[in-house]
Amino acid sequence: MGGSYIADLANQITFLVALAVSLNLLLGFAGQMSMATAAFYGLGAYTCAIMTAQGMTLTGAAVIGPGWPFLGGLASAIVVSFVGGLVVAAPAARRVRGDYLILLTLAFHFLVVTIASSWVGLTGGPNGIVVPPIGFFGYEINTTDQAFWFLLAWAAFVSLVCWWIGRSPFGRLLRGIREDEIAIQALGKRTIAPKSLAFAMTAAMAGATGAISAAYMQFVAPTTYSLDLAILVAACVALGGPGNILGSVVAAIVIGALRPILENVPSLSSDSAVPWQTVIYGSILVAGMVFRPRGLLPEGLIAMRRFPREAISAVPRVVQATLLKTVGERDQPALAKSSVPNPMIASPIVRVRNLSKSFGGLQAVKDVSFDLHPGEIVALIGPNGAGKSTIFNLMTGAIRPDQGEVTLHGQSLAGADPCAVARSGMARYFQHVRILPGLSALNNVAIGVPRQAGENLAMTFLAPMRVARGEAEVRAEALRQLENVGIAPHANRTAQDLAFGQQKLVAFARLLATGAQVLLLDEPTSGVDPQAADQIIALVRTLAQSGKSICIVEHSLHVVSELADRILFMNAGAIMAEGTVEAITTRPDLVDLYFGT
Repeated sequence: MGGSYIADLANQITFLVALAVSLNLLLGFAGQMSMATAAFYGLGAYTCAIMTAQGMTLTGAAVIGPGWPFLGGLASAIVVSFVGGLVVAAPAARRVRGDYLILLTLAFHFLVVTIASSWVGLTGGPNGIVVPPIGFFGYEINTTDQAFWFLLAWAAFVSLVCWWIGRSPFGRLLRGIREDEIAIQALGKRTIAPKSLAFAMTAAMAGATGAISAAYMQFVAPTTYSLDLAILVAACVALGGPGNILGSVVAAIVIGALRPILENVPSLSSDSAVPWQTVIYGSILVAGMVFRPRGLLPEGLIAMRRFPREAISAVPRVVQATLLKTVGERDQPALAKSSVPNPMIASPIVRVRNLSKSFGGLQAVKDVSFDLHPGEIVALIGPNGAGKSTIFNLMTGAIRPDQGEVTLHGQSLAGADPCAVARSGMARYFQHVRILPGLSALNNVAIGVPRQAGENLAMTFLAPMRVARGEAEVRAEALRQLENVGIAPHANRTAQDLAFGQQKLVAFARLLATGAQVLLLDEPTSGVDPQAADQIIALVRTLAQSGKSICIVEHSLHVVSELADRILFMNAGAIMAEGTVEAITTRPDLVDLYFGT
């Protein structure tokens, strides 16, 4: 392809930009490390080459292929790469984590390169395939200058798509999974499908970029899709800032321009520029990790850092009137009072029957049975190791019981996972606060709101106005819950920058945002100051008065005495006594057990 040298350099940079921003969707937003970028880039290139090739390799050998036009080859590359991404995502989303995910994607990379090198009849082997130039609707691109605007538009399109996904509720869900997948599942959110879609979307965009590059170069060969390229793209994401699309664009432009700059240094030849390029890449990466570990443009850098007028300006204009009304009601009760004067009159919402669980030779829970009624607060107390938190794990599906069952609204939860339990209406507050540290307080709470249309990736693109309206309502609800726990002024602060007590309040607001009827609270006031503890106590009371069923695990007798309608005293995995606060605290044997540990 003829044309200017500068245009060709710019075109190569656009390919790097497209690959970097697509990988950022997976690595930066979903937190899934992949070394298969070059593999999907090559998979798309070979798919397009095979579908559009006119029957020959560079040496003139025959190649299998239907001879489709460029757009047909591009479409087939997108489909094949998307499916390939789903195949790799299947183990990655379910079982494979951390270093093993890197090994899995490396194995896929070497598989693709090996097939490209060995299957001569299909790929041309080491000799590669000659590919027709980019062309559509009777127009053909034959020079680098002509290609520049098309490739620039493609890089901009990929960047815009990734930015749009990243700022959507689906992108927020991906970031939540990245921060704490267990906490997201406990909110009733599925995590396997979003991670798989992120993998497949990244693969499809890399494959499409590969198809365009193949037609631009008019040639494909296995050496083009080396592991060095995958490392280079990952370095662009790391240096630019994971989770920041603009950062990846800037880093790709800087890194992509480095080699031609070195090649034009008078004292360096083209061959000697390559090792110097590697040295400089490594030095930049090391320096970036030391001095800018979150990248040149960290995630959220361009977002608002303050929260003027209690976050009114941080949400879409269509909801500002609603928010003003909500914030103006701060002096009113957070929730409506209950019409249930005696919780024990109503039928139980939750029934726990003969629940038992052993870990090896340790009987953690032994034949435990109890009920939770609407408007009732039940406290599980006992010494450390009594099995209280294990009860919550069994009730929410985090672990499976050896025997017994839990029913919610008369429906058995046997075999249900934490996500299904939360969707059924029973949500949990964790003993160790599972905040999403990289997200703002507002987004921490917003992610707990159920049934968000924007968490469906297809809806993000097919019904953007509906998603925008839904997001406005979600943010209004999140702000309302932050207002309920008293930390709305901190809504735009990153959760990891909040004090521990404030983080617990954010987690509590997130639990309220789920709208669950049954709340399991594992030490909700531990680690917070007395004022915050009193605020949580008041909130829990009001929630119970609104008809919710609440079960708490708590070591503070003050909190228990302030809240509990009924106490279950546990020891060695079994319930030893049940009764009122007065009945339990006046038994010397139970007091000795409780305070003797």
